[in-house]
Amino acid sequence: MNINRIFYIAKLTIPIATAYVPLGLALGVFMVSSGVQWFWAPVAALVIFAGSIEFLVVSFILAGLPLATVAWTTLIVNFRHIFYGLSFPLKSLRTPLQKLYGIFALTDETYGITCTSEGKKLTGAEISLLQVIRVC
Repeated sequence: MNINRIFYIAKLTIPIATAYVPLGLALGVFMVSSGVQWFWAPVAALVIFAGSIEFLVVSFILAGLPLATVAWTTLIVNFRHIFYGLSFPLKSLRTPLQKLYGIFALTDETYGITCTSEGKKLTGAEISLLQVIRVC
């Protein structure tokens, strides 16, 4: 993969990156204003890896919900990813590691990019790079 392709893939993620900045700030403000320590916002963003659940977890923490309730709610909220997986170009991902990471890192944004006309032209390695760049 040449450097021009890498820049092209990075360019595809720019709209997502610009949306993540205010979203991350909103999560931080919401957590701190709810009485949760500030450092939990970046921890939640790194560990939870699901935007809507990151906001819900504040209420879960404050309510002291049991882990089973949190897991069930997370499953219900993110159930749409099963349908994403049906049309995600998993066949383009060649190695077992690419497939495993491709499934793990499948988000609304990654799905949206890979299903557009430009995204449909990406190879498996480019899709993996897209997902790595998007997480960073």
